[in-house]
Amino acid sequence: MNVVVLGCERLPPEADFPSLDLPKFSWLQFLDLSDEDVVDRCWRADAIVTIGVPVSAQVIDEAFKLSLIISAGDSIEHIDLAPASKRGISVLNIPQTELNHDNAQDICNQIVQMIDAFNHGEIINKVND
Repeated sequence: MNVVVLGCERLPPEADFPSLDLPKFSWLQFLDLSDEDVVDRCWRADAIVTIGVPVSAQVIDEAFKLSLIISAGDSIEHIDLAPASKRGISVLNIPQTELNHDNAQDICNQIVQMIDAFNHGEIINKVND
């Protein structure tokens, strides 16, 4: 499983994603990408974690393996929900999230829990149909 993290520059440096409950996975974390770079970095993603970075219809259309998008933050307005729903991609949200040094590790842990649950057929905090 390839997990692409967009907007990780918004996390404090000490925040770390724990291991997934999978035999093989990769975390790809990117800083300050242009819209074009987001498309280029996400095309092989199985999951995208976004911390405020837009996930456009083009990103969704070109990410041929994509099955999961997780947004950390109160808003999901930066995710194009229509093409995600059309392709059956689950969009999940960690609501009421304000990133700071006190809760950043908790947010990373929640993201991993959501991915692990998704991989075991459970959906947590789904925002689309």
